[in-house]
Amino acid sequence: MMTCRGPFSSFLVVVLCITGTRTVVSPISLRTTSSLPNTSPQFLHQFLASPENWPKIVISSQSVRTKNQNVDLSKPLGVGREVEEVCGLPPVLPLSVTWTCTKSVSPQSIAKRSIITKEGSLEFVSSKGVPGIASDCRMAFQIQKDEKQGSQVELQIDYEPQSPLAYMAIPLLWLDNEIALKGLLPYQVLTVPLDKFRRLMGSLYGIAGLAHAADCLLGSSQLLVAASGSTFGELSTFGQLYALIWCAAGPLAFALTNTPSQKVPSLADWGLILYGTVEVGGAWLLEHFVTNGDTTSAVSNAIAVQAIVALAWIYSSTRQEDQDTEANVS
Repeated sequence: MMTCRGPFSSFLVVVLCITGTRTVVSPISLRTTSSLPNTSPQFLHQFLASPENWPKIVISSQSVRTKNQNVDLSKPLGVGREVEEVCGLPPVLPLSVTWTCTKSVSPQSIAKRSIITKEGSLEFVSSKGVPGIASDCRMAFQIQKDEKQGSQVELQIDYEPQSPLAYMAIPLLWLDNEIALKGLLPYQVLTVPLDKFRRLMGSLYGIAGLAHAADCLLGSSQLLVAASGSTFGELSTFGQLYALIWCAAGPLAFALTNTPSQKVPSLADWGLILYGTVEVGGAWLLEHFVTNGDTTSAVSNAIAVQAIVALAWIYSSTRQEDQDTEANVS
């Protein structure tokens, strides 16, 4: 049986439906691979097996629906279950394809060693496809752990075209797959709580650093005045140098928190630690060497803020462990 693909057939379906020509051409098969450094194979399998996620990663996929009220499309579709994908450009060009899940095998692992012992796989087929345009459609995923403690996924698309436009659609189909697997999929599966927290704090620190730099160099040093009673120009040479380091720590933390890593502490963690250390150090310098304002609580306030950040990091780390456990169980 030659085949098409699930939600990844959207571009192809749109192009093929322009014509009713029934010229039979040779079968087409395409493959696309992608690596996701911070995503477990189990979680990736769950994500791809849940039809509700398809429109999130496929540009031309509009929505999914099912006639079976007992089927929850936000969860992995069971073998034998059907889902209808609405694609194209509704209401101008409304298209839909009904897919059936024929295979769903979650990657297995040894919990103590985290060694993947079996690849995960998914398969969706549509024998009817788009009548008169394409039939015997299939998409197949192979999911496994990669050498960088993340996941590698391979998508194989097979379909039997019934129109010469199928060949013309190959570049669009390739682009659709590339964007889906290498662009939108990595973005959407970034649901690891700890990574989300790291990037959130990195973004906040980056914005804060740039704002502090603008305030010190171009503004009236409102933050410094509030903390120390002195403007940037009134600080000593060492004080000005440290203020600039403080400003630069924010963008540096942002850059490090956007560096993929599975290690703990990772570069992202070191970025947060660096910013917290610089901030607490600056508060200590203000409290001990600047006397133009009331800075008696500067250190305690800075430490309190960093303590909250540390507790949030611990909480996010715990949620990540729970998520990985849930993925392994399912």
